Amino acid sequence: MDRLKIAELLVDPDWYRARHGGAAVGDPVLHFSGRGMDEGLDPNPMFDTAWYRATHGAAMAPGMSAPEDFCRNALTALRDPGPLFDMAWYCRTYPDIVAAGVNPLHHYLHFGRPERRDPSPLFHNKWYFAAYPFAESPGMDAPTHFMNHGAALGLSPSPFFDVAWYVAQYPEVAARGMNPLLHYILEGEAKGFRPTPGFDPLRHAARNRQSLPDARGALRHYAAQREFRHQAYLHAKDAPLRFVRGAVAAEARAMIALVRDIEADLADLPSALEQLPAVSLALGPAELAWRSLFLSLDTVPRRILLAGRLDDVPELADLPDDPTLLVLETDGDEVSVGRHLPRSVASRSLPAISPGLEGSARVRVVTALLNAFRPPAIMAWGSHAGGEAIARHGGNFRVDARLFIAWTDSPMGEAADLIRRHFRRCLPFLTLSYAPDLAALNRLADGFGLPEAARAPFRPLEAWRAAEGFLGAEPPAP
Repeated sequence: MDRLKIAELLVDPDWYRARHGGAAVGDPVLHFSGRGMDEGLDPNPMFDTAWYRATHGAAMAPGMSAPEDFCRNALTALRDPGPLFDMAWYCRTYPDIVAAGVNPLHHYLHFGRPERRDPSPLFHNKWYFAAYPFAESPGMDAPTHFMNHGAALGLSPSPFFDVAWYVAQYPEVAARGMNPLLHYILEGEAKGFRPTPGFDPLRHAARNRQSLPDARGALRHYAAQREFRHQAYLHAKDAPLRFVRGAVAAEARAMIALVRDIEADLADLPSALEQLPAVSLALGPAELAWRSLFLSLDTVPRRILLAGRLDDVPELADLPDDPTLLVLETDGDEVSVGRHLPRSVASRSLPAISPGLEGSARVRVVTALLNAFRPPAIMAWGSHAGGEAIARHGGNFRVDARLFIAWTDSPMGEAADLIRRHFRRCLPFLTLSYAPDLAALNRLADGFGLPEAARAPFRPLEAWRAAEGFLGAEPPAP
């Protein structure tokens, strides 16, 4: 199998760019086949090159890279590509993969992950989203959410591994800043650590001597039992109430102790904290879209440009190479290909994140984005959602930001329609206004009775890159 084919099988482009940054400029597949494979770069979140060599190195042919060896033996030796992906279990659980003769990891990356198939028995997609409904969002799977966000929030990847308990029981994990599940797989299991308070690997291994030579692998063996997995899912699904976690209860008790002398009515509350129900709030389409957008961002944006439709703004071809710049497509139902955007510019599309999102929901998502990051520069370019967000909340945004609008056509209406909707309400908050036809903008301003002095911020569209504009230097802190 040639190197390009191996790269096509194994590379997760978005993850590869985010993980390897500047080293992966251009096409990730070509970069990995040309350089990354030889440099030992990991092609996807489930492939750990260093782990693979340490685990399977003795059986590898001399001079062969880890990805080449893995692809050669994908359906015969079933060598795991990393500690988070169990080849044999995946094939047993999803026999259609073996019948089709497909590389199991390739299937997982391109088909199984979007379908929320589990990469190993230590993950449980159905249980995860039943236990943590607030983590649910379109296109999100449990392993990705857990590895990127859930572990830091104290969430568990499955009912068989309790992250909060494990970290509290073994302080060295938190001290090293290591993902708790990875710590258990790579180190904790060998040291005899327990994954949950109710599971003893040594006892489980003793009960299953024919299947387990020792305690290593006991948790995988237990978690692989189909009936256990199903029962755990049903329990999470049928439990509408969540209860206050121990750490939260301890913090609440400490707060009560501080005020108990003046709030005598709180005296009986500490004993009931662990049983205090906390109902998870249902998330609507706007909240789910915002969650997906937020989780997709790799850096904190310092400039946000809201474009009605990306492919309608050829001027964006001149955007600078700025890792703190985010371009968000806000309007319409069609997803742009971003043909004008430089490859280095981060861009997202609401129509892609949440197809069919209503206009009011788009405004809520845009508002949440701007409130979350408070960027020093915000620009709406032919964006109804952006213009409406500025019209409603411009007084709040301008405390931290310079605000700009380009009055151009958008999927939600012509430029004149956007001006009628937003011009009067946005004007008090804007740093500068741009229009392709400045004379037409002034005629509309005449209709609004706007005095000449208030038209000083008007600029022709081609001046949007000027020093005092959206791309200009941030003003000094007061």
